[in-house]
Amino acid sequence: MLDEYNQITDYMLFAIGLESPDDVFNYFFDAETQEEILTKSYNFDDILGLKYRVLTNADYYYQDTETLDWQKHNDASLTKQYIEDNGLEIEIVGIVRPNEKCKSPSVNGAIGYTKELSDYLITHAAAHAAVKAQEENPRESILDGTAISKNELPNVLADMGKADISKPKSISFYVNSFESKDKVIELIEKYNAESGKNIKYTDTLGAMMSSINEISDAITKVLIAFSAISLIVSSIMIGIITYISVLERTKEIGILRSLGARKKDISRVFSSETMLIGFISGLLGIGITYLLTVPINVLLENNLGIKGLAHFVWWHALVLIAMSIGLTVLSGFIPSRIASKKDPVTALRSE
Repeated sequence: MLDEYNQITDYMLFAIGLESPDDVFNYFFDAETQEEILTKSYNFDDILGLKYRVLTNADYYYQDTETLDWQKHNDASLTKQYIEDNGLEIEIVGIVRPNEKCKSPSVNGAIGYTKELSDYLITHAAAHAAVKAQEENPRESILDGTAISKNELPNVLADMGKADISKPKSISFYVNSFESKDKVIELIEKYNAESGKNIKYTDTLGAMMSSINEISDAITKVLIAFSAISLIVSSIMIGIITYISVLERTKEIGILRSLGARKKDISRVFSSETMLIGFISGLLGIGITYLLTVPINVLLENNLGIKGLAHFVWWHALVLIAMSIGLTVLSGFIPSRIASKKDPVTALRSE
């Protein structure tokens, strides 16, 4: 099982015999040999058809022909003849690679076994003479005679390769959407509630997303703080600009008042101007944002393979324009009130 770069791990090179034992030894002590192995390439024909043997944990146990005592091989004491006599011959019959659209494959760079082979190895280990002997003598180890408690026996048998297919220790679910993940969790919790059992589960994706959401929330709060500061500064600047406009148009205010304009009419003049400023600035902000989503989406799709991540909902745009208008009107409220309270006679005399 290759990774997305058509590579397998160096350990797999050694495990399937593509490198000689001498090169394997030198790999750990000689930098030149290590560099040579890591940069070496192979054709598919070099791998397809390779055969090797698999031993279960139970196959390491053997009975002495003279004393009939059970003993256990370690990797160093295994002979080629013993492996050939007791190991199951395996042949590499295919090479697979993750789909180009897959960004996070669950397995790569390793050897993949079929379910049928796994079931066979479990059945083979359970039927091994050493396992049978240990089951018949559950109180002490068949190797050295040490005492085994009732609670320790399952672990001892498991170390010997004994497993029950009908009682798995764990089950992995690979879902294709967040909705499917939530549905699986909902079913497990419903089963626990109805059956009174307690199936423990680890929501790996949920844990990852929780961490990402925490980081995202922290970044969002910082951005909101900066945005709030910028909004406050902008509002103050709009208020100052409106007040300067009032000072520059004092005589105009006096003329309007002398022609019969009321105080609230003067206030409405400046409020409408700030409203127009808010509306136009809101449109500009939304328009620029819409334009920026195009190159952002192109970059994200080309580099991360994610389509349409940056998008703007139409009602969000309306809310933002309304907020822009509201803030500018609020900022210009005090200057417009100052303008409406100016004395007409004093305003006409001003230059």
